[in-house]
Amino acid sequence: MHQLIRLLLALIVIALITPLAVIAYNRPPLTSSPGLLARLGTYLTRHVAQTEPMSAYPERRVYVYRRPAQAVLEAAVAAARANGWKIQSIDPKRHYLHAVAVTRLWHFKDDVEVWVKTAEDGGSALHLRSASRVGKADFGANTARIVRLRQQIEQRLH
Repeated sequence: MHQLIRLLLALIVIALITPLAVIAYNRPPLTSSPGLLARLGTYLTRHVAQTEPMSAYPERRVYVYRRPAQAVLEAAVAAARANGWKIQSIDPKRHYLHAVAVTRLWHFKDDVEVWVKTAEDGGSALHLRSASRVGKADFGANTARIVRLRQQIEQRLH
């Protein structure tokens, strides 16, 4: 009986620690707004990360650049290629990119989409979306991906 209890306790500990370890491996933002608990809840229950104008998550807000939409799209395409993602489609007229990224740990395929819209001031609004094809939780992988992609785009624009 004691061995069964020990085994159950060990399984419970593994079940709690494993998701947290995978989140740490993916390195998404953890402590910024809206806070650790909200972020853990999101990373454990959602499989999509996308930018939105009024997101509670700072890294998920739409980014605006003082560059033409075509230049921002070209930077996104270059970043996708540098990451080794498979380009599914590029629509230069709509300033749209669809690529497939493969996760490092389990080699799952995730869809990455980029839309660049011309802003009112002549600049560009960058919209990003990363979605896992498998599962109901992404353990922060998609959020981490859009954070890295935005950073790579900014590096190419400067």
